[in-house]
Parts: sequence; C-alpha cells; structure tokens
Amino acid sequence: MLVVPNHVSSIYTRVWCVYEAFLAAAWDKPIGLAQRPLLNQWPRTLRVVSTGFAGFGAGMLYPLPGLEWYGISWDNWALHENLWLAFTCTGLSLVAFSSLTTTFTCCFRRATATIPIAIHCMTASLTFSIAMRASFDGLTNLPNLFRLVLIGVGSTGLEVDWHRTTRALQQADQLAKGFAGTVRQATSSSAEDLRRILHEIEEHEQVDAIDDMIASLIAIKISTVQTRSVLKVTGQLKDMSDWSRALFSVTALGLIWQFRQVYVYRIMEDGMVMGWLLRVFAGIEALLWPIIFLSHPVESKAFAERCVKVCVLLLPGWIGEAWLGVSFEVVAHMCVIPLMMILAALGPGRISRAPVLGPALIRMLFWQIPCRPKTGLRHPKGDQPIDNDNAEHPKGDQPIDNDNDGVISF
Repeated sequence: MLVVPNHVSSIYTRVWCVYEAFLAAAWDKPIGLAQRPLLNQWPRTLRVVSTGFAGFGAGMLYPLPGLEWYGISWDNWALHENLWLAFTCTGLSLVAFSSLTTTFTCCFRRATATIPIAIHCMTASLTFSIAMRASFDGLTNLPNLFRLVLIGVGSTGLEVDWHRTTRALQQADQLAKGFAGTVRQATSSSAEDLRRILHEIEEHEQVDAIDDMIASLIAIKISTVQTRSVLKVTGQLKDMSDWSRALFSVTALGLIWQFRQVYVYRIMEDGMVMGWLLRVFAGIEALLWPIIFLSHPVESKAFAERCVKVCVLLLPGWIGEAWLGVSFEVVAHMCVIPLMMILAALGPGRISRAPVLGPALIRMLFWQIPCRPKTGLRHPKGDQPIDNDNAEHPKGDQPIDNDNDGVISF
C-alpha cells in the first residue's frame, strides 16, 4: 500500500487515514511512501552525462603539440604525472563528499545545494584525468576504458540517488508536518466517526503499534513485516525504502573487473592451484552479487547496499599500491567479498535474530551506535490514554474540510 503525503499537513492528523493504517497493519500489508521522481530528474541526469563527455573531450586536447607553446614539454614527464594526479585526487575527493553527504541525512540536508555542483565537478575532473591517461597509454587501453565506463555509470547513478533522496526527505517532512507523535491526537469532521474509530483501535490494543509504524514510516519511509520485526530489536534506523543505484552499479562492475584481473594475471604469477582457486571465487562472486541483490525486496536491498561498506578494507589495494599481490587477492576474494555477500543474502530479518551481535551489526551498518537507545520509537506524547467518551472534534461540531481523508490509496 502506498502513502501519498499531503503538502499542507500530515495525513495522520486525520482519523480515517489512521484507520487505513490500522487495517494495513492488521493485514500485514507493506506500506511505503509513493516516491514519485522529480519532474526535472531525467534532464538533470542527462546533463551529468554531457558534463562527462565535455570533460573527456577537453582532456583529449591535452596532448596536442600546441601545449609546447605554454612551455609544457613532453620531456618533463613529472609535470604531466602531477597534473594527472591532481585531477584524479580532486575527482576522488568529490566522490567521497557526494557519497558521504547522501549517506548521512544531517549532512545531506545542509549540503543539498552543493551536491549537484560536486557531482558535475567530480565527473569533469575524473573524465579529464582518464583522457590524460589515454594520451599516455592509448585509447584502446582496457583499464582506461573500464575507468571511463565506471565514471559514467557512477556519476549518473549519484545524480539519480540525489534526486530520489531529496524527494524522500521532502515527503517524510510532509508526513511529519503537524503530526503530534500519536494517533490519539487525530481529528475528524465527524465526532461520531472519531469516537468509533479510536474505540476500535483501542479495543484491538493497536494504538502503540500504529504509533510505532507511523514513526518508522517517517524515519525509514517504509513499513513491512520484516522492518517492523527488525526495529523491535534494533530501534529506529535510517532510510530503508530505497537503495543506491550508483553503489550497486559500481560494485557489480568492480567485481567483473576483479574477475578479469584474476583471470589474466594470477595463474601466471601464483601457480595453477591458487590461480584457479581465485578464478573460481572471483567468477562466482561476479555472477552471484547481482542475483542476490536484485532478488531481495526493497528493504533488504537497502541493507545489502550498506553491507558493501566492508569492502572499505580493500581500498588500499584498489586505489593505491599499498597492498598488491596474491595476499590482497586472497583476502578480497576469500574473506571480505564473501562476507559481504553472506550478510546481504541473509538480510536484516535473519541477522537481527542473532542475540546481541545481530542488532548491533545492523545498527553499525546504518551508521549508528551499536547499543540501542533507551528511548522508544514513539513521540513522548504517545503514552497518553485515549478517552473515548470525551473524544470530540477540536473545534466543536463545526465541519472541517476533509480533503485529506483517505489519502492512503492503492
């Protein structure tokens, strides 16, 4: 069931919307925000692609002989390397900025206006550096072509993620606007409907459950049987209604590239047994990761996306030259990447059942402290009892515009 927020006030200030939420919870129906994309999402996404082409085209002008007019000679190889390194480091810094600000909601709210600028600058810097590297190694160099595809897919995915995250935050704010934290404060144009519905909800002892469901819907933008069972042991988490297109695409392409690297180099360098063993592991991982990820429901996709964080341990071998050789491949393909895939395959529901460690692990993957906070999910006002005999419309018997009633649909 989809929830369509109202721009004026929270739909859960209206008792009929509360009743529909009560029915959905009683029938164990999944509830999620109807996150329609912004109208200008796709034109802006195409502009990022255009920025990438412009950066690559500008970089291809770099090796022209006209540069010697500025005193830049091909004999000065260190200068060319430093220029390439400067553009690469600038682009990677902007990648980190864009990724972290979309991960932390508080940072995202403060940096919303600067994220699109950072994505465009990141795309231009990295494509320019790839074009410079192509001038050294040639256009047919396979690593350069892979990096170019990775940058194009990653920057486009980041732009889409930014639009979807912005829309989700706007809708969550609309859902929370005017909501007092409990359905006990809901109103209706009919005092009789208000008494009857609140009495039925109280009779089934579902008031606190609905308060928790609405609180989780505002915080994580989705409420399903799995998320409700997870939140009971972990406490409130962050957005689980969506997943990063950029991170999934980059991870899938990265695993394919790792298989290619292992297939080409490891047997020649490390012998038949270890080489074939690494080949098998790398091939299975590249094949299974998209299947595991895409076969999950959306809340498990959000969890699987956060399991990719364990791959941070491999950054010294992927980005720099601090960790090379067979030891890196063994740790990557026999320890870290299998751990990531096992956690993603299990999902948050199974992991949360593990005593102590399961809930703590889930909270850490969502960038929260391992220990569950003592405060509950509901607003502090949500502990007040319902007085059905005195439940009245706050403005007496005067009718109220009920255009917001029944906004939950589908």
